[in-house]
Amino acid sequence: MKLALFDLDHTLIPLDSDHAWGEFTTRLGWTDGGEFKRRNDAFYAQYQAGTLDLHEYVRFTTDAARRRALARRPRRRRASCAR
Repeated sequence: MKLALFDLDHTLIPLDSDHAWGEFTTRLGWTDGGEFKRRNDAFYAQYQAGTLDLHEYVRFTTDAARRRALARRPRRRRASCAR
């Protein structure tokens, strides 16, 4: 399998996608804007220091969407997915 990864920020799109994602989820009411920014900035500092736990960061950035998707599932499916 061939895989190509691109950093789109400030190249193909004129913004930082991680910050834009936080602003988007805040506008939808899925996240608290101040808390998201605080945590996202902390992850960025870890990234700059070379200590970022990528799995933890992905869990953080996808948490709002995962919680929303889980809440929309029928109760029976929700229990099996939470395991």
